[in-house]
Amino acid sequence: ASGPRVVVFEVAGNIDYTPYGTLSISTPYVTIAGQTAPPPGITLKGCQVRLGTHDVLMQHIRVRVGDLRDPDQPLRNKAGWTQFSERDCMKVSGERIVIDHCSFSWSTDENVQSSANDVTFRHNIFSEGLHSEKHHKGGHSRGLLIMRPGSHRVAVVGNLFAHNMARNPTVSAGEAVVANNFIDHVNVAIKTNCVARPGEGPVLINATHNAIKRANHPFVARAKHRDSRFYFAPDNTFNGKPFDSVAAIWEKHVSMPFEPGVAEACRAIEPPITMPDLKIKAAAEVEAWVLANAGARPADRGPVDARVINEVKNGTGAILASQEDVGGWPALAENRRELTIP
Repeated sequence: ASGPRVVVFEVAGNIDYTPYGTLSISTPYVTIAGQTAPPPGITLKGCQVRLGTHDVLMQHIRVRVGDLRDPDQPLRNKAGWTQFSERDCMKVSGERIVIDHCSFSWSTDENVQSSANDVTFRHNIFSEGLHSEKHHKGGHSRGLLIMRPGSHRVAVVGNLFAHNMARNPTVSAGEAVVANNFIDHVNVAIKTNCVARPGEGPVLINATHNAIKRANHPFVARAKHRDSRFYFAPDNTFNGKPFDSVAAIWEKHVSMPFEPGVAEACRAIEPPITMPDLKIKAAAEVEAWVLANAGARPADRGPVDARVINEVKNGTGAILASQEDVGGWPALAENRRELTIP
């Protein structure tokens, strides 16, 4: 449909796209209100969402794409990439977009890729990106990638990143505030990856008041653009402890595959970008707050999100090779409730 509209759900359950399908959102001014569905809510099964418009609010939807082969598509293209090499739960472009209280898992690339302007990722769960050999580069397992050509004015706030190898998140373009996220059981947590491709400007990132646990690398900073500025606040916590100072973070906790001569220029001692109206919680409060509130329908969680939350609380969980490692997509009741317009 077109024009300003609200999508309301009268039915709950799995919307089944398996083995693989795409849902495109291409006309603007839409609110997708997954909270209106009766319990147990809506899961898009075997689906990639392509959001390519402006003025969108998407709430309380689960997207679990999986690694089933699409028999209608070739396994590889002419470049040698497989059909799994760009398989995300969601690809976002456009502007003025809010993705709020959604759950993304089981992609073979990254769970979500964004090149949108003025976009907010708030209170979502990015979990169990598949470390699958079906990707042409081998095992991947990624969370959220902020990338070219847009990505100006991005907010990543109050999300859970769990059981992903990397991109928790990765900021490769534009300006981003990454605040109050809980990041657990990952190889690489917060990463900047400014590679200065032709036409791309610097990367500005303010990573503040996040809680990071069970990470081999809490911060990774890569830059070729001398005007990039990376700020990793001492108010982030790592395994429950804050950092001594910005200088100590850069000295001890940042992996730096910099170009020669660029490293010092990119180390920001003050935030290069801020969100004055954002109410930031203390990092010590973040873990409990995120676990209570993140993801689709936190008062009515589905089996996958409930399991992931419990694993994080218990310090368990695994990097998956396939959704079948945890039994695949759970069956959901198809309950109905007719809309009565007030």
